[in-house]
Amino acid sequence: MKPGSTALQALENISLPTLPSVMARLNALMADPDVGTREIGAAVAQDAPLTARVLRIANSAAYGLRERVLSAEHASAVLGMRELRTIAMAASVMGQFEHLEAGAFDLNHLWKHAILVARTARALGKVSGAVSELSPDELYTVGLVHDLGQVVLLEHFSEAFLEAVRRSEEEGRSLEEVEVEVLGFSHAEVGARIALRWKLPPALVSAVQYHHGPEEEIEAEPVVALVDLANRLAERAAAGDRDGALATLDDARAELLELSASDFEEAVDEAIGAWGTIEV
Repeated sequence: MKPGSTALQALENISLPTLPSVMARLNALMADPDVGTREIGAAVAQDAPLTARVLRIANSAAYGLRERVLSAEHASAVLGMRELRTIAMAASVMGQFEHLEAGAFDLNHLWKHAILVARTARALGKVSGAVSELSPDELYTVGLVHDLGQVVLLEHFSEAFLEAVRRSEEEGRSLEEVEVEVLGFSHAEVGARIALRWKLPPALVSAVQYHHGPEEEIEAEPVVALVDLANRLAERAAAGDRDGALATLDDARAELLELSASDFEEAVDEAIGAWGTIEV
């Protein structure tokens, strides 16, 4: 369903979050072959609240570090530049919405889900033969932001969004479907606009917009299919439903993504094990 004129105006008037400035700085540093772990850690350390969240995430059981990291520079040395960048991305995105009072909405659950989808999309991308043109960092990013539209709706249309959440749960219907009924547009559409503003590649914008379907859009682009799969797998993993998580990969999707059953089973077990260890 396309939004009506009033809904379209509301959608176009939403104040979208910008790419966190620290990420623009980190991206520029990562592109410089002469930059090392010390410079990456120092860039993160310039933002004290960000550093605190980065250290909380890095020291969580999800990363299984043998030693506790005490500074951004230390984290960069122990985890490596690219892993610190992904943690900083998650921390900086969450930090933009610290002012929100979610009330009945479990915002922490959404952030944990986003991180799990990001990790799962990256893991699946490494063993999929169909998305080799995308880097692990790009797959992590699209997984992280795939549901960011929900947070923006909570911020700008709190009452209507919470009504959509309530009706979705009570009626057993998808949140996206109810959002369109209540608001005239969905969190996926909002998320795609954020992805465009952040200048993510077109395939990643499509993955954010169509990770709930329609099916023809999922089947048309492997990365959309991968994010859809990572999203559904993460939902089942969070519930501890291993059989349900395994069942999210059918023969058609396995063929499209060039995924083996054994690789996917490993990703499922990693996701189930990771869920309880992720901290935000």
